[in-house]
Amino acid sequence: MMLARQCKRAVSLGLGAVRQASTNSKLYELRIYSANNPVALKKALELSAEALPIRFAASPALGYFISEIGALNETVHIWEYDGYNQRAGVRKQLAADKEWLTKAGPMLEQFIKQENLTMRLFPWSSVVADVTPGGAYFLQSYTFKPDVSAKQISAALQKFISDSKLTSLGAWQEELGPNSHSNAYAVFHTSDLDSDQNPTLASTDAYDTLRKVTSKIHTRLLTPASFSDWK
Repeated sequence: MMLARQCKRAVSLGLGAVRQASTNSKLYELRIYSANNPVALKKALELSAEALPIRFAASPALGYFISEIGALNETVHIWEYDGYNQRAGVRKQLAADKEWLTKAGPMLEQFIKQENLTMRLFPWSSVVADVTPGGAYFLQSYTFKPDVSAKQISAALQKFISDSKLTSLGAWQEELGPNSHSNAYAVFHTSDLDSDQNPTLASTDAYDTLRKVTSKIHTRLLTPASFSDWK
């Protein structure tokens, strides 16, 4: 079944319409690539459509997006692995794949900066298996104050998502990266940008607990690429 989905993914330049909800033991990698200008970004996306079916066949991605507000000329993608060993195996596999190297090189040359980090789902969160196509996506990143415990981070973010009644597709705590264990991330989806399902328009009360324990909240408005799983 998984092999069939991966083959379909490679042919359609997509990632499969329906995914099983992930368990909290999964490892996720958030990658953000920055292009110098819209022309370079457009070229990068054209080349990505040719190269990424090879990458998707090696391991799945939840979504592949372009940032519209909160940052410009960026692509944002989230990859899923069983763990660090699988991730290392995928990278080794791709490093030996001549077709991937031939197509990935020109694609990556369009970017001037690449950032990444790993993260795990909070125990109360899971990746949504089926998302209605259309609408808008948001990536929120939360930088928590130094004296806030992991338990407080989890509780504050869970309360915010519950009180705001936002449609969360997943919530993660950073594990390995520039802000290990002190940053968290959540992806939201809405069919109406002007509704309270837009996280930036959520009620002030919902944000109260979160603001007490964070030093920064950064929101990106995202548009899915044509080959993204979440569309």
